[in-house]
Amino acid sequence: MWRCSLLGILVMLLGGATANPQEYDGRSMLQDFRNRFMAYEHIEVDECPLKYLRSVYSDFCHIALVKKNESVCIGVLVNDYYILSTADCVPEDWKSIKVQLSSNFDLPIADRIAYDKYKALNVSKEYAPVLLRINGTTDYRLPYDNTAACLWPIDNLISYSKVQEVAYDYTLHKIIQNTTVCSAATQTECLNKTFAQWCERKPSSSLLQIRDLDKYSMHPMVVGLFCDEQHQLVPVSRYADWIRDTIAMDKILFAIPEAGLGEKCITKSDKEGVCIRLESCPKVLTQLKSKSRDTTTLEQCGFDGGDVLTCCTTDDMLKRNDTLDKLAAIVQEVEHCHELYEKYRRTTKEQQLHSQLALIRDENDKVECVGTLVAKQFVLTAAQCVLRITPNKSTMKIGLTASDDVVAQTRTIISTVVHPMFDHQSNHYNIAILVLDAPILITEYSVPACMWPEKHRMPAKLISTGYDDTVQAVTVSAVDPLYYIDCRLKYYTGLTLPEACVLPENEDFHCGEEPTACAESGTGLYGTVYMSSDWRPVNYVVGIYSTGAQCAQGLPAIYTRVSEYYPWIKAQLYLMAQDM
Repeated sequence: MWRCSLLGILVMLLGGATANPQEYDGRSMLQDFRNRFMAYEHIEVDECPLKYLRSVYSDFCHIALVKKNESVCIGVLVNDYYILSTADCVPEDWKSIKVQLSSNFDLPIADRIAYDKYKALNVSKEYAPVLLRINGTTDYRLPYDNTAACLWPIDNLISYSKVQEVAYDYTLHKIIQNTTVCSAATQTECLNKTFAQWCERKPSSSLLQIRDLDKYSMHPMVVGLFCDEQHQLVPVSRYADWIRDTIAMDKILFAIPEAGLGEKCITKSDKEGVCIRLESCPKVLTQLKSKSRDTTTLEQCGFDGGDVLTCCTTDDMLKRNDTLDKLAAIVQEVEHCHELYEKYRRTTKEQQLHSQLALIRDENDKVECVGTLVAKQFVLTAAQCVLRITPNKSTMKIGLTASDDVVAQTRTIISTVVHPMFDHQSNHYNIAILVLDAPILITEYSVPACMWPEKHRMPAKLISTGYDDTVQAVTVSAVDPLYYIDCRLKYYTGLTLPEACVLPENEDFHCGEEPTACAESGTGLYGTVYMSSDWRPVNYVVGIYSTGAQCAQGLPAIYTRVSEYYPWIKAQLYLMAQDM
């Protein structure tokens, strides 16, 4: 785990922030990328820059050479497991070909998939787009110096004045590139001429790409690999849907059914609820026990063993009429979290990273684990953490960057709730809630994090903030989330969708030790999202550290994804808050 000064953290996290974030010049666009979202369970071609965006690229980091006998042609990585090429480059008897990166790194090919609607592109079968699937079940891992290119998403290329041709030169026996830059005055004519000349040569060993410095930090964006029978460029956007769908099919290989207990559900009246046991849904249970035995509010959503699960809405969680205000208050605190505490959130980046961090201590004030403050009287942590503490004896401390002990607040943990499906051996469902004896006073040093609610997206830039008890210091690590299929194929075959797999950010800049994904139990994984045009910072807790069996060897750590348990967490908070 590396530790840095405030200046070091700001250099890494803030990068090139501009004075006016609403003005989308190059640097502010890059800053905005940190707060866009990327799909998680499957690889989205459209979100390519968010996964692969880096500060420095080699010229041919995305290029693959397809070799057969004496011929060499070009393919391009479109993600870690797929290469885009053409049928004339990769024939149907593809098993005899050899595919290498520009560094001579061999790529094991498992399959060839041809685009069967090539006639719509006005090309013959031998020029149809082809995808080569890399064999991910081997020890294959794409070298860090190589990265996938992105697919340029629009047909209209005329508005961009810089185009590069990447080709294999048989004379020099290496990859070369030629760049065409057209002036604004003759841009349309110049680019049309460039495209036409490229098509006239019918190059089977080259491609056209755009590198746009301002918007994508020079990330290679593939424009096209071939031309049609009228010698017109065929933009890759014409068949991008096929590429996207082919890659997305990978997730079907590892589809894992969701458990019913604690999952989000929708009632017949189109209200959102959570699928929980009948006895945990007060209003529905009361009506079933009444003389009229009203069953109209019972909406079965599944079973947990022999127990019936009902879709319980927020209104159904009301225990008594006199607890209505308490229920409304906790609903406001949880579901409108991003709208609250604005003046306390606009602090230094260091305070933003630490303000939700809670130290969980035993009766001797020894730090056993850490957690995340998610409401004034509730802390989110790992189920493993609960096994180490004793209610009414253990305490929670928050406000760690404050120098004044009055500002650094301490509360007693009076009760705990562990997810009912937590498995000690696999660490699945590794999440728990701690209840405090009194609410936290909100200050700039103690601000609850909002809980990330969306299963299918997550912030692109993530920070792991924990505590190292050995040196008694807060730890801050920039981490990169891996795509689900990547992590499952390469590292953890038992990975489930409710888990996130992360590696330390692999950049040249380090201060202190080499980065690692290891952390204390319960450590939070956070993403800062800037809301609206005034860039109001809101910290979201995305994950809770679960396990890192191999993280000390530079391999990923696993976090429990908060979004997968968001409905269950809300239900527990809404029910418990009414008794406090």
